Amino acid sequence: MPAATTKTPAPRVLWKGAISFDEPAPSKACKPAVKRTARERASARKAATRRKAA
Repeated sequence: MPAATTKTPAPRVLWKGAISFDEPAPSKACKPAVKRTARERASARKAATRRKAA
Protein backbone atom coordinates (compact mmCIF):
# COMPACT_ATOMS: atom_id res chain seq x y z
CA MET A 1 0.00 0.00 0.00
CA PRO A 2 1.49 3.38 -1.00
CA ALA A 3 2.12 5.99 1.66
CA ALA A 4 -0.65 8.56 2.05
CA THR A 5 0.14 11.94 0.52
CA THR A 6 -1.06 15.27 1.90
CA LYS A 7 -1.88 16.58 -1.59
CA THR A 8 -5.39 15.13 -1.84
CA PRO A 9 -7.72 14.39 1.07
CA ALA A 10 -8.42 10.70 1.41
CA PRO A 11 -11.97 9.70 0.49
CA ARG A 12 -14.14 8.63 3.40
CA VAL A 13 -14.15 4.84 3.21
CA LEU A 14 -17.39 3.19 4.21
CA TRP A 15 -16.76 -0.50 4.64
CA LYS A 16 -19.54 -3.01 5.19
CA GLY A 17 -21.15 -2.40 8.55
CA ALA A 18 -19.75 1.11 8.93
CA ILE A 19 -22.15 3.76 10.15
CA SER A 20 -22.34 6.75 7.83
CA PHE A 21 -23.97 9.71 9.52
CA ASP A 22 -25.56 11.22 6.40
CA GLU A 23 -28.02 8.35 6.07
CA PRO A 24 -30.28 6.96 8.81
CA ALA A 25 -28.68 4.19 10.82
CA PRO A 26 -30.24 0.73 10.53
CA SER A 27 -32.60 -0.20 13.37
CA LYS A 28 -30.18 -2.92 14.43
CA ALA A 29 -27.58 -0.30 15.36
CA CYS A 30 -30.04 1.54 17.62
CA LYS A 31 -30.92 -1.51 19.70
CA PRO A 32 -28.31 -2.43 22.31
CA ALA A 33 -26.91 -5.91 21.81
CA VAL A 34 -28.33 -7.65 24.87
CA LYS A 35 -28.10 -11.39 25.32
CA ARG A 36 -31.64 -12.70 25.60
CA THR A 37 -32.71 -15.83 27.41
CA ALA A 38 -33.98 -18.86 25.50
CA ARG A 39 -37.50 -18.18 26.77
CA GLU A 40 -37.41 -14.61 25.45
CA ARG A 41 -36.09 -15.82 22.09
CA ALA A 42 -38.85 -18.43 21.90
CA SER A 43 -41.55 -15.89 22.71
CA ALA A 44 -40.13 -13.51 20.11
CA ARG A 45 -40.14 -16.31 17.52
CA LYS A 46 -43.73 -17.16 18.41
CA ALA A 47 -44.74 -13.52 18.08
CA ALA A 48 -43.02 -13.29 14.70
CA THR A 49 -44.82 -16.36 13.36
CA ARG A 50 -48.10 -15.05 14.74
CA ARG A 51 -47.51 -11.72 12.98
CA LYS A 52 -46.67 -13.55 9.74
CA ALA A 53 -49.83 -15.64 9.96
CA ALA A 54 -52.08 -12.62 10.62
